[in-house]
Amino acid sequence: MKKKIFLLVLLQICLITASYAQYNPCTNTNVNCFPEETQQVDIGHDWHPSHGSFSISPNNAPTSPQGGSIYMGSVQNFGGGAFTCYNFKKNSTYRVCFWVRNASSWPSNPFGRVYVYAANNLLDHGHTLSSPVPYASKQLIDQSYQGPAQGGLPYQGQHPWEFISVTFTANWDYNNLWIFPLNPMGPGAPGSQQFSAIYHIEVDDIRVIESPVPSYNISISSSKDTLTGCDDSTLLTLSGMPTGAVATWTPAVTTPNPTGNSVYAKPCSTTTYKIEIRDTSSACALCINEVLYKTIVVEPWSDTAKIIYPRSLIGCTDSFVLDYNDPLTCPQIGFNDYVWIDPLNRTYTGRIQNLVATSTHTGIWTLAIYNSKKGCSEELEFLISVGSCCISNPGFTFTGCNPVTFTNNSTGITLHTATLWNFGDGTSSNQFSPTHSYNVTSATVKNVCLTMMYQDSQSHSCCKRICQPVPVCPNPCAVVADFNFSQLPGAVNTFDFTDASTGTGTLCEYEWEFGDGSTTIVYSPNISHFYSTPGPWWVCLTTTNCIYDAAGKEIGRCTNKKCKWVYPPEGKKDPITGNPESEEQIPNQANILNIYPNPNAGDFVISLHNRKGEYQVIIRDKLGREVYRHLHTFAANPINIALQDIAPGIYTVEVKNDTEKFIEQISVSK
Repeated sequence: MKKKIFLLVLLQICLITASYAQYNPCTNTNVNCFPEETQQVDIGHDWHPSHGSFSISPNNAPTSPQGGSIYMGSVQNFGGGAFTCYNFKKNSTYRVCFWVRNASSWPSNPFGRVYVYAANNLLDHGHTLSSPVPYASKQLIDQSYQGPAQGGLPYQGQHPWEFISVTFTANWDYNNLWIFPLNPMGPGAPGSQQFSAIYHIEVDDIRVIESPVPSYNISISSSKDTLTGCDDSTLLTLSGMPTGAVATWTPAVTTPNPTGNSVYAKPCSTTTYKIEIRDTSSACALCINEVLYKTIVVEPWSDTAKIIYPRSLIGCTDSFVLDYNDPLTCPQIGFNDYVWIDPLNRTYTGRIQNLVATSTHTGIWTLAIYNSKKGCSEELEFLISVGSCCISNPGFTFTGCNPVTFTNNSTGITLHTATLWNFGDGTSSNQFSPTHSYNVTSATVKNVCLTMMYQDSQSHSCCKRICQPVPVCPNPCAVVADFNFSQLPGAVNTFDFTDASTGTGTLCEYEWEFGDGSTTIVYSPNISHFYSTPGPWWVCLTTTNCIYDAAGKEIGRCTNKKCKWVYPPEGKKDPITGNPESEEQIPNQANILNIYPNPNAGDFVISLHNRKGEYQVIIRDKLGREVYRHLHTFAANPINIALQDIAPGIYTVEVKNDTEKFIEQISVSK
């Protein structure tokens, strides 16, 4: 694995400031030199700084005796290096092997490497790595190691050691083996100026062998390259293995590192084995580091069988069967070795399963079939879809005749999301069990409807509506507001408004809202008004009915409101299109347009009973100014409206298409 690492550190760089006196470093009594044959360098005794500095880490390579390892670093082309005495002879072939790992504790430069040289006259002399080595010649032996990325590990020395083995022929007589890390100034990672700065390594168990270096022809063969059905194993054999070499298999096989270098592998799926061959003896007689790969193809035994399951949509609460049509070619697989796993990770054991569909059954299922001969399971995935489990069963009872108390006894098996009552008089409520007073002056029967909305665990929505007749008694205090209007002859934009309200008591107060921002409260039923703003105007009359006792004392009052469009003198025109229209174009909207809740804070729901398709929704303030316009598609579910930053007040909601229009007022309060 090749990754890149760095850790901030400051290293002292030694520059050459003096000339060098020629001598043979191997004659220095303070230096223990390599003999001519394979030996291990004694870390901490034989090694000396070539430039900068190095230290001894307590960490050891996997096959190294105790004593620690060399710890060195580099900062942007500068750093420390180490050397030892070894006499390389011109035209002789050598194998140099060592263990190395990245020892940084922060992410490091992706270009950092470890350099190994044969060199002359390096003893106790520093230099700048970007310049030629003074008073010396050198030959590169290896620069292959590039440490893996640290990945933010908090401690140094967390990376695996890697074994490097290199063969080279000396092109001159050299007396030193020289090693150092080099971290060039590379491009930094986005947002990180330190990415090209620092690189630390540990080097251990450094060995050299002089020629002749033997060559090996190691190969791998298998008794079977393909496993099918219940065929559970293949014999893997290494040929040409020299004495003392050991193979490590990744992933592990049943008998790792066996006598004769033959192993049995029984993979559950197609697997590529990595075989790393290394000499781990202390003398490192061979310094072998060979890597081979072998792939064993596994064809699933399920190819000869078939999962039987409902491939189309299953109805909620319907029964369904899961079955694995196994030809029983694997006799060691028993009935209970089949495990079905549903989308919620619930398990069902057995080759055949009889289930009842619920909403939780929708999703990806897994069938795990355990093969005891191979010691693993094969997993097969498939999709099951269950239809909506949403159910709405609305129902209600009522008591009283005016006011009427409604008791909601609806049921549903999933999440209740909304309630809508239509009381049959043009008003509605979203309370679960409301009480409603009817503004009627004589006994009547109202058609009351209840709509209940639910949602199942798959976010499927459903709603159902029921209606039933409800007898209503006269209200002792009832009033029905109404008015007529006409343009004052000879005047421009001046209208006479005439009260047409009815009630059970005495009509005692009238509040007129003229649609231009002005409001008048009077005790006279008739009034005139001049408009200085362009029309049309949405005019509303709120009529108050007063009830008195025999002594003339007021004992109660009630109100009702009526609104109409008042058009300019040029005639009735649609306020949106400008086309002429009449009041007859607006159908009776009772039991059709429902808005809830009302009053609200600007968030409400609009539904149209027995209407589907595209309708324009327009919302205006009391001056007729538009605050919202959007084309909505009405279907089974209501339309949600959310008015942002809207001021409290009375607003008109208009829902229309090419053939009909419905109008309702809402009260926004915050």
